[in-house]
Amino acid sequence: MVVFFHLNEPIPYIHNFYRSIVKLGHIGVPVFFVISGYCILLATRHCKNSLEFISRRCFRIFPTYWFSLAIVLAVAIFQKLTLGNNSVAVFPHTISDALKTIFILTKPFGSTTTINWVYWSLTCELFFYFIIGLGLLFGSTAQLFYFIGAISLVSIFIDPNLSAYLFWVPYWHTFALGAGIYYLHSQKLAYYRLTLLLLIFCLVGLYLFHYKMGYYAYVTATFASGILIYLSPYLNQYLNEKVQRLGDLSYSVYLIHVPIGVYLLGLLKNNFIQTHITANILFDSGVYLIVLYISYYIYTYIESPAIIYGKHFIKKRV
Repeated sequence: MVVFFHLNEPIPYIHNFYRSIVKLGHIGVPVFFVISGYCILLATRHCKNSLEFISRRCFRIFPTYWFSLAIVLAVAIFQKLTLGNNSVAVFPHTISDALKTIFILTKPFGSTTTINWVYWSLTCELFFYFIIGLGLLFGSTAQLFYFIGAISLVSIFIDPNLSAYLFWVPYWHTFALGAGIYYLHSQKLAYYRLTLLLLIFCLVGLYLFHYKMGYYAYVTATFASGILIYLSPYLNQYLNEKVQRLGDLSYSVYLIHVPIGVYLLGLLKNNFIQTHITANILFDSGVYLIVLYISYYIYTYIESPAIIYGKHFIKKRV
């Protein structure tokens, strides 16, 4: 849904059932954050301490991200050579902006413009990892739980408009909801009443920062994702391995679908394709399959080896 949403964002909106459906792709943001909250808590099971957790996340995130930067650069060069201009993105003009782009410290963290639309949510994700890493400094699973609960409570009373560095506040409760569901599933944490209290903090945050602002689709997607994740132990038996394999490729798809699908192949989306629903569906489906195909090789030869190397590297040094 996110991919199809972005494939159609640069072209004029036409009211038909297909464009109306893919327009809802923006709700992929809360789905992404809820899943992340759950999965990151799962990941902490395999980490001895905060340093190991942060190190593993870096090997998991940065190599594939850097490769996606290379793809954006290649597409920009291709456009410049063939069309005489670069409509891909605003590239950093200073060393500071370049470093911020390399280390994903771009908007909304600072003023540096992202060179790929989707990178803003990755910046939020990294900040969530940082908070979890801080919580792991306290040691035990119980203390991490209290830390997440404290952040969830305090952030309810924070006005994110006070500072640009509070960009994460409106999205934290979506992420923490996934963490809360993890704790509901966890057999190591016996105090379910406190977990329910954490979920209440999340609901209050969702009401203040999203429902109250009229972002009803965001809240609905958050609840739906949370329910499906809670039911996942019962639903997994109905998913075959090929469907689950899409989860492995999702990060690569997330990173490259804009430069490949919009910046490059989007140049072929002429007026006929844009205005004829069948042609639009077929074109977008073809682009998605191409992106999926490329993502398979990125996962196989970059992402997966980086994760494996990171585990061995950390095991020797942490």
